[in-house]
Amino acid sequence: MKRDLELLSPQERRLVRRRMRRRRAAIQRLVLLVLTMALLMYALASLNASNKQAEPMEPIVPVQPATGYASYEALMWSRAEEAAASMDLIMRLVVAEAGNQGYDGMRGVAQVIYDRRYNSSYDFGSTFEEIIYADGQFCKPYAGDITPWMPTVAEACWAVFCAGDFVFDEPVHYFYRDDKISQHNREWFETKKYVGVIGAHTFRSDAE
Repeated sequence: MKRDLELLSPQERRLVRRRMRRRRAAIQRLVLLVLTMALLMYALASLNASNKQAEPMEPIVPVQPATGYASYEALMWSRAEEAAASMDLIMRLVVAEAGNQGYDGMRGVAQVIYDRRYNSSYDFGSTFEEIIYADGQFCKPYAGDITPWMPTVAEACWAVFCAGDFVFDEPVHYFYRDDKISQHNREWFETKKYVGVIGAHTFRSDAE
């Protein structure tokens, strides 16, 4: 391939390399999509299997009749489908915020996104895009190739959004690094309920 490129003009080489980069990017997007859908299908199958085989369990998230869902499994199914549509963006934010914090650290950040969407009296946003891109709330989602963090980041997000396997038993709405925030922000965070620490991040909640 390299020898063939040397036979081309500089303009033709640039064109070929541009096409190759686009092809690699398309393949990466396809791999991420296939993995996300495979994880979603596995999660839905797991929910069905647990519904048939396991003893009834108390749901982590209370289901009120007003939700319109017949069961906890139906509610989780609907949420998993919504998350699947935004999973690439969710994983990129988790990588940006907790790519060096390991599996549980990634789950913790994923739970913050989940709880802001579903378990908060405060309106953080009505879609994952609104929540993630809200001004001053998170850093920018990682725009590069997230393959180096796979499959850990996919498994962490699947655990939270598809399996309901949360790090904390109560909602979390904020996280921060104590060594990276100002005194003013620290004082504000300390008005929120302390929930726990995972790696470098402290997690807090709006809950009373």
